[in-house]
Amino acid sequence: MKIVNTSNQPVLIFYNTEGTNHSIRGLSLDYDPFHEIHRADTSRSYRDSVLVDSPDYLLPGDTISAQLGVGSWESHIGSGHLWVYIFEPKTVLKNDWKSILEGKKWKKVYSLTLDQVKAGKWIVSL
Repeated sequence: MKIVNTSNQPVLIFYNTEGTNHSIRGLSLDYDPFHEIHRADTSRSYRDSVLVDSPDYLLPGDTISAQLGVGSWESHIGSGHLWVYIFEPKTVLKNDWKSILEGKKWKKVYSLTLDQVKAGKWIVSL
């Protein structure tokens, strides 16, 4: 599956599917997908370089190959949904994961069924 940033701004993404280890929207306080960015040393501007090097950071026009654990996308999505959350990088830099979740500080969220992903030919355009 490919995820494409069709916007004119860089974004950070988090994607997941529904499952027993995650809340209904695939987000949990137990796992911060941006933990490396949040833990980086701000006294040496390390957070900015970690941000840009993150596999979840997409410049305008960039594409990533989205991958989950073992198994096919069909088995991961099943009768549930693929959730794709879009974050502004500055929001992630200024807030910890708990604040982001509790404040619902994502820019946009996509909820796609397996049929919708297939209809899009396994490409999610943001």
